[in-house]
Amino acid sequence: QGTPVRAAAQTADGVWHVGSVYLDAAGGGCSAPAMARNEESWSTTVGQTQGRIWRDISGLARARFRIRHPMDTGLARDNTPAFYIESVKVTSSAGAPLATLQMFEPVSEDPTVTLMLPLAPSDGAIDIEGRDINGGLFRSQITAPWRQSNVVVPRG
Repeated sequence: QGTPVRAAAQTADGVWHVGSVYLDAAGGGCSAPAMARNEESWSTTVGQTQGRIWRDISGLARARFRIRHPMDTGLARDNTPAFYIESVKVTSSAGAPLATLQMFEPVSEDPTVTLMLPLAPSDGAIDIEGRDINGGLFRSQITAPWRQSNVVVPRG
């Protein structure tokens, strides 16, 4: 079935950017258990992050990353409890805050995020820190190709 998808972001200058689209889909996905639950090792991959950074023609850095997480809604018929990422913080490797995301249960399994970031050319990496509703913390660093090989390094 269809549903509106909305996003809002507030930039450092206090301006809100809001967008939406109506997504017409087959429906039923929110109540189905995550496919990750079928993998024996799913619990060992929760929080693993893959990503890449590109320099955009505008001078901003475009960062795209995927976080391994089942993003269970708690609505499944098999009584699978809610289990999803609730926050993601993105900082430069120098520690400057770049983005803060709040997520909720309807976000898809293994969410992929794309951000346009004011990452200085001299700063060749971003740090990603996420937290799920069970208190699980995960950290990763994505190195920009203009600095080193494009490697995602799990952190602490």
